[in-house]
Amino acid sequence: PSKHRSFADLILSLAEVQARRDENIRGVFVKFGGIRLGMARAQELAMALGGVRKAGLSVVCQAEELNNGTAWVAASGCDRIWLSPAGGVDTVGIAAQLIYAKKLLGELKVDVDMLQVGRFKGASEPMTREGPSPEAKESLLGVLRSLRGSWLSGVEQSRKFGDKRTVVEEGPYSPQEAKSLGLVDEIGYAD
Repeated sequence: PSKHRSFADLILSLAEVQARRDENIRGVFVKFGGIRLGMARAQELAMALGGVRKAGLSVVCQAEELNNGTAWVAASGCDRIWLSPAGGVDTVGIAAQLIYAKKLLGELKVDVDMLQVGRFKGASEPMTREGPSPEAKESLLGVLRSLRGSWLSGVEQSRKFGDKRTVVEEGPYSPQEAKSLGLVDEIGYAD
């Protein structure tokens, strides 16, 4: 979206294009710069572009680079994906990093007093522990597994990799590698 429009405006605009059925509109061109989308927004945008495609309109995407989120959008929402010759596909899988500050807070002589009720209620753990409890680790791993499964399924719905289903998370890839693996269709600039 432009700097004067919100993400919600973009989704509403795509829904309007989908519903309008104007014969003067033959398709949608999506240009990804270096945007980084969270997975929830990536999924929502992929579904909106998929709706435009189902309405019979062509959706062509061009990217300077693709990352986990934009690769999901492009694979699920675009008929054709173009990648800049100077770009790349930086899809490296799903991960999380948590910072635990108990030791730092102790060195700063800051006391943290929080009440945790229940085994899987670990919001206070980054301030009260030096690492995750087994329950917090189990919960985080469950979320990451679910997110990874949704991401891989979302990409694979439009891009068939056969027995190499996880090829999308084994990047980074150069433009030529991405094309040979089927992650993009063409290499070229927006013009």
